[in-house]
Formats: sequence, C-alpha cells, structure tokens
Amino acid sequence: MSPVRGQPSRQWTILTEATLLNKIKDNDFLHFGTAKQKYQEFVKRYPDLLLIIPQHYIASYLHITPQLLSRIRKSELL
Repeated sequence: MSPVRGQPSRQWTILTEATLLNKIKDNDFLHFGTAKQKYQEFVKRYPDLLLIIPQHYIASYLHITPQLLSRIRKSELL
C-alpha cells in the first residue's frame, strides 16, 4: 500500500526517529558531569573541531563560559 499524499512512509518515520534518537544520545553528554568532563568528552568526540572552531563557540556549545574553558584547557596542558 502506498502512502497517502502528505503522509510519510513508515520507513521514513523509522529513519527520522532513529536519527533523532541518535542526536539526543550524541548531545546527552552536554547535560551531565562537570565542565571539565564535558570538555574532555567533546575532545574525544570531535578532536578535529578544536582546531577550526573558535573557543567561545565551543564554550557556548558546552554551556560554560569562555573563561572557564580557557582555565580547563590550561590545566589540561599542565
């Protein structure tokens, strides 16, 4: 049976739901742990982004201040 015009197919619905769940799981680390743990997880997941994205954008993504991110990065180098 073909889908009625304007209604998504069952496969499309399953794919969309799976994509949404993966996105939620992917960003779940942003809501738990300390700022340092969030940063460490970000580094583990997206090491290449550290080189191309300005620090204030990374801080915003992690829901921390740029100053705190700077202190975390400095402590990681020691």
